[in-house]
Amino acid sequence: MIKAGIVGLGWWGKTLVESAENSDVIRFVSGTTRTMTPEIEAFAKKKGFRLTESYDGLLHHGGVDAVVLARSRSRSPSAKPKMPSPRCARPASRSRSAITAASIRK
Repeated sequence: MIKAGIVGLGWWGKTLVESAENSDVIRFVSGTTRTMTPEIEAFAKKKGFRLTESYDGLLHHGGVDAVVLARSRSRSPSAKPKMPSPRCARPASRSRSAITAASIRK
């Protein structure tokens, strides 16, 4: 079982916590968010994980194996993902040649 901390308890963070509720693989044991509110404190209490004041506090909370970052895209420095141009795509013939050269078979 992975014991995880979560950074960000807005809509997306809450959704992630709720989706992992019945998981046999991951369990949230700690969380932090930029803006603490009574609603977030109640949510953490209901879901059974500890809130910390900061990211450092979350990292130093005993038993955290992984950290999930649940930040809004609109708040991230590069809000728009950089997608490769279709012109950059490798032609199918080059892909087949690379597979053949590597002796990879279906």
